[in-house]
Amino acid sequence: MKLVLTESQVKTIQENLQHKKMFQKYWERFGPGVDENFLNLFGFKRGNLDGTNISNVYAHLREFLGYENAMKMTEELILENPHKIGEGGMTCGSYNFTFNLSINSSDDAIYYVDVEVLVENPDANVTLITTGEVLQLGEALNDEDFGWEVENEIQDCVNDYLEEMIINKTGVNVTIYSLDSY
Repeated sequence: MKLVLTESQVKTIQENLQHKKMFQKYWERFGPGVDENFLNLFGFKRGNLDGTNISNVYAHLREFLGYENAMKMTEELILENPHKIGEGGMTCGSYNFTFNLSINSSDDAIYYVDVEVLVENPDANVTLITTGEVLQLGEALNDEDFGWEVENEIQDCVNDYLEEMIINKTGVNVTIYSLDSY
């Protein structure tokens, strides 16, 4: 069987290999991970770098770490409960809450997680931008006017947390399967 590649396909393969080598040199020197320094150094923010998108970068990171090791690291990071948004954790708007993660299932380089937001925790709150009022998170979620917005923002905060604290460190995708409040 003969494989014929166009010039542009050959160029794409060469660029991908060149990026892989640059990424590996960076990780050997500064440690594995995709952080703001990495993104700025290589000239992109979740966009494309000459055809190398963030998915390719994560694939290179998994290869650098070793697939099994990357999956194991991801599992350990997921199960390091509780996780924190706000005081003592990752900042996300005016939210302050704790949540637990559990693994629902996994597939090729993807973990699906169940999220349990601990809204009954007395420290779980949100400061409303419009009024500056601090509401308990459970109260804000149950508000008929803006509870839906709070729920969406909590999910956005958890997604941002998963990306920054797990995916960027291991290259393994972590996707919310379910999100519940307790």
